[in-house]
Amino acid sequence: MKKSLLAIAFILSGMTFVQAQQPIRVGVFGGYGTKIEKPAIGAIGEIGILDKLTVSPSFAYYFLEKNEFAKASFFEFNANANYYFVTGGPFNAYGLAGLQIARSSVSMDLGDFGFGDFGGSSSKVGLNVGGGANLDFGSKILPFAEVKYTISGAEQLGVFLGVKYSIR
Repeated sequence: MKKSLLAIAFILSGMTFVQAQQPIRVGVFGGYGTKIEKPAIGAIGEIGILDKLTVSPSFAYYFLEKNEFAKASFFEFNANANYYFVTGGPFNAYGLAGLQIARSSVSMDLGDFGFGDFGGSSSKVGLNVGGGANLDFGSKILPFAEVKYTISGAEQLGVFLGVKYSIR
């Protein structure tokens, strides 16, 4: 998994030099996953590679319940390509497709019952499809909304709202 993430980071960093005039944005978001029924926070980037095509890596961490016996976590890395089909005004809409790597883990502490600690984790790869929109009011800050469905892997619908800051 480390090799995959390193390869994705290398490819994305190389793409920033391909088209210097294309936008680069970074942002934060909040969201909700329908399968795990929990809220999430995350970070997103958007790197323009062609006039209407961007690469958009993101990371989302979901807030799972914790109690005195068990701790669970769920997070996802996404590498999406966004194609902007509506541009030119304050509303810019895009379709997205990409790859997701999701990881879930759980650990339990049953030492009080004489069983000790144990746990496990799982990673899954899935395909993202969806769409979103940026609202461009002429400033460097763009509110956005995004909906994506992950096929296979951690199948779920994700709904996200956030802001992106235009670096370039």
